[in-house]
Amino acid sequence: IVYGHPPLTRPGVSMQGLKWMFDPNSPLYIRPRLDGDLVRWLWTFHRHCTTAHFERCMSILAHMGWETSRGFDLMLEEASIECDWRSSGWLDVCLGSDSLAEATREIDHLSKFGYTARTIDGDELRAEDPAFTDEVVGAVRYDQSATMDPTAFMKGLREDLRRRGVEILEGADAGVERLLVEEERIGGVRLADGSDLRSGRVVLAAGTWTGPLAATVGLEVPLEPARGYHRELEAVPHTPRTGGVFRETFIAFTPMFDRLRLAGTLEIAGHGRPWTKSRLDNLVAAAGRYVRELDRSRLGSEWAGYR
Repeated sequence: IVYGHPPLTRPGVSMQGLKWMFDPNSPLYIRPRLDGDLVRWLWTFHRHCTTAHFERCMSILAHMGWETSRGFDLMLEEASIECDWRSSGWLDVCLGSDSLAEATREIDHLSKFGYTARTIDGDELRAEDPAFTDEVVGAVRYDQSATMDPTAFMKGLREDLRRRGVEILEGADAGVERLLVEEERIGGVRLADGSDLRSGRVVLAAGTWTGPLAATVGLEVPLEPARGYHRELEAVPHTPRTGGVFRETFIAFTPMFDRLRLAGTLEIAGHGRPWTKSRLDNLVAAAGRYVRELDRSRLGSEWAGYR
């Protein structure tokens, strides 16, 4: 749970992405295809990789981060959810001195909004957490943010909501087919079984399927599904105590209960394409340069999902 994290649309990112986009094993992979919506999205993304847009996003995301922090604290306290919550911040872990210098410069993006961070060298990092290899030259430690097991969190939240009388509709019949407009406002939804569900307020939070639903009331939301890959390891000889990101690979690592989750890559290939198995395998291979003896771990669950 990274509060105030910078947006993906940073100056220079779109040009860097051009170097990666046709390499199936790079952090960003765009499967070549003739698709007008994809071309428009790529052009829109490129136009927003500017300093002005970045600074505007940061002011909004930084504020949302503090609000999110308070929201999680309140939910965890009121619902008593056991999800291995660790409010120990996060690490931006680097193999190269150039990467560490670049990560250090990014501290200024958040410090103006009250977030705190500091740079530590590899020896100090290993003294705090011996899980990291000698290849690691250092890291930026951000004090705010947290990690948790999201499945355990959602299970606990679901149980608490039901105790409070919230009805949760599930299954194919409860799937939302379209939004309903009443007097120039959204007044409910039509479900897959043909019934209508009226409401005083509707929150459209359908992930990468938000676009098609918004289109049912004439709204255009420029979204492209970006698939991320996840692999969990069990019996890890040296599990990092704090979550974070491996800087050079853009792979996130999260300790949760007795497991270590590795997650990363952006694969823009549309909905429903087969997995790229090499991207799953690369998660562990790349992480092995940062964390000791990962090859002695046992493979747990693995999956891919759309951001």
